[in-house]
Amino acid sequence: MSGHLLKKIQTILPPSIMRHIINTYKPFRGARIKMTYLSKDYRQVIIKMPLKWNNKNYFGTQYGGSLFSMTDSFYAIMLASNLGRNYIIWDIEANIKFIKPGYSEVRAEFNLSIDELNEIKLATQNGDKFIFEKLVEVIDKQNEIIALVNKKIYIRKKRD
Repeated sequence: MSGHLLKKIQTILPPSIMRHIINTYKPFRGARIKMTYLSKDYRQVIIKMPLKWNNKNYFGTQYGGSLFSMTDSFYAIMLASNLGRNYIIWDIEANIKFIKPGYSEVRAEFNLSIDELNEIKLATQNGDKFIFEKLVEVIDKQNEIIALVNKKIYIRKKRD
């Protein structure tokens, strides 16, 4: 998701409006990536993606690019919504490890704890940068891991 769009939505919107924005975002719509849950405090998100003709690969399984896309920007959005406009937040790195082919709908859950937010605030209180790192599991209908995505997000408190 573009930085321009993230700036527009950096203020906490009601979850239903944010879900609508995410679910109508063309790159996600094209792969049928859908946000099915967003907690009121923006600390939990659930994303799902069915296996359909437009997100299958040559072998009839989940296309790796779509699996990777379904993990893009959600931690940045969650962090921006919880930390506010006084922070610079940017997805800086991600990598994916494919564990097994996906033959069904897949889902990814994103969780952000109060302890993690407090750690970030403490680490950045003097303007220092902090690299927030989280591992996202992409799970199939049988609750088996299809892919692991390691996300790294740059966070720094803005200078006055």
